[in-house]
Amino acid sequence: MISYIRQNFTPQFSLIVIPYFIFTFTCLYFSDVKWTYVIFFMTILGLLGNGVVGHRLIAHRQFTPAKWTIPILYLLCTLAAFAPVWYWRAQHWHHHKHSDQDIDVHSPHSQTFFDSFFGWALKQKFVKVVLTTEKRSLRESLSDKNMQFFYNYNYYLIYLFLLILASISIELLLAYFIFYWLEILRLGLITSLAHINIPFSYRNFETKDKSYNNLVIGYLTFGFGWHNNHHANPMLLDTQIKWWEFDLEAKLAKIINCIPGVKK
Repeated sequence: MISYIRQNFTPQFSLIVIPYFIFTFTCLYFSDVKWTYVIFFMTILGLLGNGVVGHRLIAHRQFTPAKWTIPILYLLCTLAAFAPVWYWRAQHWHHHKHSDQDIDVHSPHSQTFFDSFFGWALKQKFVKVVLTTEKRSLRESLSDKNMQFFYNYNYYLIYLFLLILASISIELLLAYFIFYWLEILRLGLITSLAHINIPFSYRNFETKDKSYNNLVIGYLTFGFGWHNNHHANPMLLDTQIKWWEFDLEAKLAKIINCIPGVKK
């Protein structure tokens, strides 16, 4: 069983998903969920770590924060534990270049629904596809000192963070795990359902892929779900086109971009 998992699944599956599943139910046995803590982690590690840093900074370079803030921002993305920072960038470049084609690792039209939802980050076969198509992204990531550090110490930093949370309180640790599962749901809705014409979906742009905006997903994901707008203009920070398409993540990115300091 162990050799099968190592051969077919990524470290993300064996070092994050399986332990987090066990830890979550262990913590639930000893504590109740404190939703204030969950909201805190959703804001700091979800909206900022994944949405602003992972997607808009690392994957797309849509804004240029002060140099001194970059290690802090990369740390937030790392502790969100959705994917290592280098893979955040590589897989997203891959998705935009091959969106909804047979090779797209998280298109619901070329993969199973589970794989489009989150399996793309857990199975070795998808990582191999991304590494084959995104060699330039990997070279650039490894040439960046900050990226290289978080590449080397990704899982060490995450487990150190778990130990710190556990030493403070079980309630805080449980809230972090609950945040993690909610964040998987938030981002999975985008990688899967934002490429399917479901109720409340619409398109502002006739892109070559099958990306859609969705009124419900757009608000549930704090602006991440105006997906057709994003695919039409991938380098545009704010995805708001229509007046109702509020993009909270873009507003947070603009605030971070105003922090004083030397820019890259």
